[in-house]
Parts: sequence; structure tokens; C-alpha cells
Amino acid sequence: MIEWKFIGTLAPWKGGIYERLRGIIKNSLVAQLVDEKLVTQSCKHEVEGTINEHCHQAIQGYLATD
Repeated sequence: MIEWKFIGTLAPWKGGIYERLRGIIKNSLVAQLVDEKLVTQSCKHEVEGTINEHCHQAIQGYLATD
């Protein structure tokens, strides 16, 4: 059974990982759009590559399994 733990509306600092991920995606898109025409597939590959370069680790307390 999965127990979901949600971030409270009065505790936005607990969602820092989501903000960081959003920033990575935004910076990748901006960098691609500045110099060349947007090609959907190449843009997708660039964003995927940037995200996959970063270390991913489970955050304790966000997802509890039994």
C-alpha cells in the first residue's frame, strides 16, 4: 500500500526539488529557443539529457510504502 504525503499550502519550502526541476527545464528551453528554431524532438532530447545528468535520489518521508 502506498501512503501519499502532500506538501501543505503554508509550507512551500518543502517543495524545493520541484522548483529546482522546473528551473532546469525552463533554462534548457530558453537556451534552445535563443539560437535556433524550436524543433519538438530535439528540444525534448535536450531537456531529457539535462534532467538525466543530475543525480536523482529518493527523499525520505515523501513516499512511504508498506
